[in-house]
Amino acid sequence: ESDIVTTTAGVRALLRSDAGTPSARSREHRVVRQGRNLLSIAGGKYTTYRLIAAQTVDAALEILNAKAAPCRTAEVPLPNRRPAPTGEKISDSPSVFASDIVHACQHELALTLADVMRRRTQLALSRNGEAETAAHVARLMAPLLGWSADEERAQIGRYLRDRQQGVL
Repeated sequence: ESDIVTTTAGVRALLRSDAGTPSARSREHRVVRQGRNLLSIAGGKYTTYRLIAAQTVDAALEILNAKAAPCRTAEVPLPNRRPAPTGEKISDSPSVFASDIVHACQHELALTLADVMRRRTQLALSRNGEAETAAHVARLMAPLLGWSADEERAQIGRYLRDRQQGVL
């Protein structure tokens, strides 16, 4: 049996180029208005996403003929994504603690078990993404989000169904 549990690949629309290979293409980005009310973003790099976001907001404000305070994204530090780990350790790989679940629900607007398992913790992409861990995470989330026992079971069922179908 393979030690590989899952793989991921990032997909990003790059600008048209005469470069021979995708890795040789420029990572320049463009925010393009298409029609009256649609903005498309192509290209860019992870390290320039704040600039791309600021330019996209400026373009949206232009479409809306609206004004806003000057963008401060270059001045505002990124928040610490994760608090210092506390509470029960849920997983070693990836390293996830009860405090990560609480933080996702209270500070990152996580509302579904699938969101926490897939995007907030990456548990869904690990060997720890199975039913037992999902149920444990759902038990932690339920009181934070006011879920009834029925909703908790429904969240687990949806997550496991989506995981089995490869939707996550």
